[in-house]
Amino acid sequence: MNPKVSEHIPPDKWERLIRSLCNTEKFYFEKPEWDPKPNRADGMSCFATLKDALGVTIPGIRVAAFFYNGSRTGFAKYHYILQLYSDGRWLRALAVDVEPEWKISHRCSCTGAVHKGPHGHMGGDGTPWSEWWPIDRPYPPTPADNRRDFYEHFKLKASLVEDSTLCLEPYGVHNGVIIDLFSDDLP
Repeated sequence: MNPKVSEHIPPDKWERLIRSLCNTEKFYFEKPEWDPKPNRADGMSCFATLKDALGVTIPGIRVAAFFYNGSRTGFAKYHYILQLYSDGRWLRALAVDVEPEWKISHRCSCTGAVHKGPHGHMGGDGTPWSEWWPIDRPYPPTPADNRRDFYEHFKLKASLVEDSTLCLEPYGVHNGVIIDLFSDDLP
């Protein structure tokens, strides 16, 4: 288990910081490149720098997206994450995790509650405060089905604004080529 970071910040202040970050409008203007995850043969990741309304980079926050095509596990899953840099590492401020309804995708360490399927997180990931919630949307039954509603849910919760051509969905650009990340032939 990762040690807690920012323990010098009381949980109520950490919660206010995360909620404030999520409620502040953020933009990104450049299409991020998807790259293979070094620790997962079936995974891809991308990171986007965020800017304010004037186009100035906001230091210490970014959006990350992780995608696993299912060649290892038999099912695809993806995660959209708003990250905050604190105490020398990137921490989860907000996340939407998209996994099948039949898979245990979250175990609450406080209550022991178990959840299957898509869900969201605010805080957590080694921080002094967190909460999570189920997302009442069905997991896409096939790769051809529209997955954009999960991404839209994430953007709404994160107050993220983008040019419509700059999406972090599991279709992306790698080495200048548009790829469908559900393909088994990841670069």
